[in-house]
Amino acid sequence: MRQTADPDAKLTAAELGKALGVSAQLVNRWHTEGYLNRDGMRVFLPMADRNWRGHRRFRYLDGAKAEAATRRSPKSYRKQRDWAALDRKPTARLASRA
Repeated sequence: MRQTADPDAKLTAAELGKALGVSAQLVNRWHTEGYLNRDGMRVFLPMADRNWRGHRRFRYLDGAKAEAATRRSPKSYRKQRDWAALDRKPTARLASRA
């Protein structure tokens, strides 16, 4: 997660997504469909207001809380395969035909 100077800054979904390292589509999904927090309860990302173009704006602090609640634990990430233990190598891409 990247830090900003003001936790109360109001950002559009694209700006918030860029600041948190997620997509703007995911930020909008947190707002419309909600997300499950660590207690298993559905929580919705509150909208702060709309900008002059009508785009939704969200507080940075609320977005950071949503990102932290939905972040995967390090144990849940897929482990890298140990090709030496499997005694084989990943298939290389075939050369393109000329």
